[in-house]
Amino acid sequence: MENEIFNYEKDRLKYITDYIDRTLFSETPNEESFRQYIIEERRRIWNDYSQDTDSIDLMQANQTLEMDTERYFRMKDKLYFLQQTRNSPYFARIDFREDGCDEAESFYIGALSLIDNKTYAILICDWRADIASLYYDATLGPAEYKCEEGIIRGDISLRRQIKIDKGELQYVFDNGINITDPILMEELGKTSDAKLKTVINTIQREQNQVIRDLSADLLLVQGSAGSGKTSVALHRIAFLLYRFRKSLTSQDVVIFSPSEVFSAYIAEVLPDLGEENAVRTDFYHFFADLESDTHYADRAEQIEALLKSDDPFLREMIFTKGSKNFAKALKSYYNTCYSAFRCTVDITCFGQILATAEELNGWFFEDYASYAPEQRVGKIITRVLDTAEDLKEPICHTFLDEASKHGVLAFTDEEKTEQCEEMWNSCMAEIKSKVRSALLISPRKIYLSFLKEQYPAFYEYSAELFSQNIVPYEDLFCLSWLNFLVGAISPMRNVKQVVVDEAQEYPEIVYLLLAGIFPAARFTVLGDIAQQVDSKIPSIASLADCFPEKKSVASFVLNKSYRSTHEINAFANRFRERDEEMRMMDRHGAVPRIEKITDEVSQIKQTIEQYRAAGHRTNMILCRTQEECDLLYRKLMHEMPVIRMRSFDTFTPETTVILPIYLSKGLEADGVVIVGDTAEWKTKEDRNLMYVAATRALHELTVLYRVEPGPLLSM
Repeated sequence: MENEIFNYEKDRLKYITDYIDRTLFSETPNEESFRQYIIEERRRIWNDYSQDTDSIDLMQANQTLEMDTERYFRMKDKLYFLQQTRNSPYFARIDFREDGCDEAESFYIGALSLIDNKTYAILICDWRADIASLYYDATLGPAEYKCEEGIIRGDISLRRQIKIDKGELQYVFDNGINITDPILMEELGKTSDAKLKTVINTIQREQNQVIRDLSADLLLVQGSAGSGKTSVALHRIAFLLYRFRKSLTSQDVVIFSPSEVFSAYIAEVLPDLGEENAVRTDFYHFFADLESDTHYADRAEQIEALLKSDDPFLREMIFTKGSKNFAKALKSYYNTCYSAFRCTVDITCFGQILATAEELNGWFFEDYASYAPEQRVGKIITRVLDTAEDLKEPICHTFLDEASKHGVLAFTDEEKTEQCEEMWNSCMAEIKSKVRSALLISPRKIYLSFLKEQYPAFYEYSAELFSQNIVPYEDLFCLSWLNFLVGAISPMRNVKQVVVDEAQEYPEIVYLLLAGIFPAARFTVLGDIAQQVDSKIPSIASLADCFPEKKSVASFVLNKSYRSTHEINAFANRFRERDEEMRMMDRHGAVPRIEKITDEVSQIKQTIEQYRAAGHRTNMILCRTQEECDLLYRKLMHEMPVIRMRSFDTFTPETTVILPIYLSKGLEADGVVIVGDTAEWKTKEDRNLMYVAATRALHELTVLYRVEPGPLLSM
């Protein structure tokens, strides 16, 4: 029977690969000829219309060429998909008989759909299709799934898992429950290649619920290390792009990740799922371009300062400035400032009054009161400039008279006209600047005044750095909050989906900003409180309070780790302070080693060599701070192949990298070596750091300590 099933699926696979090969054979020449046509057409248009750029014929030719180019790229994408699909067209089959039908229909599930061009039969069903959810959620017997037509009920008579590699059938087996351990364990047992990959063949039921949730405007996910939070988030975006393909594109999506390292790490997932990459950024780069002449400290600088200091003042200040209460108090102070503020200067140009202070106040506080200050000023500038245009002739006469008195006027009428135009352009720019200065209060001035009045201890710290044009990381968000309130940061209503990963890294004020900047977006927010290096938020679920406009909120907990071995997870679990413990996969490996350093370089070199000999070729060396990493790197660089990573670097496969623990969040490696003075690691943050470091390892973990293991390792 097993041979019959295998042979049947082998024949079916051959039919699919033959179909793909025939399509590639017939379409590839068309693609090449189409490409040549596009090139020749561009050349023809250039030759025919280079001297007639305003021609209607040129516009029509360009429109036709643009449509043809779009068709070409669709054809090219299709061929690329077929080439990629051939290696592993699908990974599962379900047989489902819908109620009212006599026979079950077979659905083969893969990364993307494949439809026969002649018969329109569905050869492969996209994993994101509604019916494919049965594979992830249902068991044999009665089952149902939701689709646009409503709830479809029926009966599953077959759930088959299929392994195909390089176009060859490896094995098949039938199973009545969710993704079985053999396939999952095989996937988890692979070595890391330093890039996050798709997991469509091993998505678990609880993960699938998060991916396919359509009810929530705000979806909050607390997930332990290795639970697949990031994969779930990216597969969710791919699912939403598929489900709402007529109204949602990748350009409507923004993904916030904790660092450039992490952003590069996840870069291939959406393209591998057949979607264009969404905008990927981090909060530092998103907000830090407000003033080009200012240095904004980034998150790494903040963490380094915290790890090197035992000063409770610094931690209290960072936590307070990021809290909802602080943001609300700052907003109230801002409103008070503008309520009490009145313009006291007239706007003039060469003796002509363009707007009196009384007029400016009337426009600002009455006519345009419903707008943010920045938008009010924009409208007032337009109004003042219109008045200036009406008075341009007398203004120019005054300018020419004054220039003549000072003997700087050119002699010819043409030169006089040129000088008047130069003067006029200069005056227009100056008028804009005058109006802004007269009506807008500097956010930095408001902020420092607020601190001086309500948080004098914080004021001294920030004012000193501001005087050097340095803005601490925590102040970046406070200034951004004021810039948003004043209207310098405008709402981005075109963005429809926002993802925030490693949500525990950011204070509450960031989420208040997100709620305001992306008012039309739905949010997916994922994190793990146990991985906080410093206290920012009490829980992932508590972030709902920062989005009061989002009425539909869903919270999920993913507490099963799929990354590390049972032994590594058991070791890591010792450092969690939360009530919910990680559930572990029954994948076993070596027990983590804890060793005293006797010869640091030799021990690290030997450990990495052992890892690589076991086939573990992507490895990490983790230290507590960047300074420790730099020092250790200088010792190792001439003794073994090692790469030092910083926040702007890319994590490359089959290398050994050295980086601080906080920068490794979200990443994984085959083997990990933790090096440090663990006797000094005593705080809650140190426990969290050890938890983060330990859970980076897929297969091997070694902790090398100096002098004494300390209370942390003695737990």
